[in-house]
Amino acid sequence: MGINYDYTIWGESDSLMPKEMFSSIETISNYATAQNIHRHIITFAIRKMWDDSWKVLEHNKFTDAPFYEMADTKALTEQSSIRYTMSQKEMELINAEVDEYDIRLISYPKFDGSGLVISRDLLMSGANLAPAVYMNGDDTSFMQSCLLHMGDQYRQFVVKNILKVHNRNHPKKRRYVAGEDDKKESHFKRQTNWYKKFNDMSKGNLDKLYKNQSKFFNYEDFKKGREDD
Repeated sequence: MGINYDYTIWGESDSLMPKEMFSSIETISNYATAQNIHRHIITFAIRKMWDDSWKVLEHNKFTDAPFYEMADTKALTEQSSIRYTMSQKEMELINAEVDEYDIRLISYPKFDGSGLVISRDLLMSGANLAPAVYMNGDDTSFMQSCLLHMGDQYRQFVVKNILKVHNRNHPKKRRYVAGEDDKKESHFKRQTNWYKKFNDMSKGNLDKLYKNQSKFFNYEDFKKGREDD
């Protein structure tokens, strides 16, 4: 991650960023500078997540909506559902309802990687993605790194009424991945054998990141596991 700019934005190919992002970042930046808060994260509102620990990030419009499991047909049709593929226009109509930003400040890391805004000074502290986590859990590894470097001085601004969209179930997602271009199944149901092995190893490394002496899995372990099948 670079440190040549005031902020670095972590984007993902299946995410949509609100046009209000820049003005809200400027508003927060001015406040943070005045309050001597130079190492911080900025996040935008998300849709309904699977447990209450995410309520602090959920958009005011969706936080009281039910969470739909994948088996429920509403999971793919309700705007509030993280499984629903939302268009840019739909997101902009929701954000257009806002007259004033609802900005909250929390002192513990809680975010997913898509649309994460990271201040330069936080990156300069050494907080970064863990190279040992190379497929799944990179956002969690960054949360752990932020907490390791900042401790009780961690600060995160949440723009609670400006929605950003992570289209996890987009129909064109992962078209370039071998064995996963069959659109008969949802992205949430598709897991080729090689992907599952690599993903499990990455998550295993995530559990070993800090205060641990266990050896990380590497690509040689992955190849050996494939040969043993």
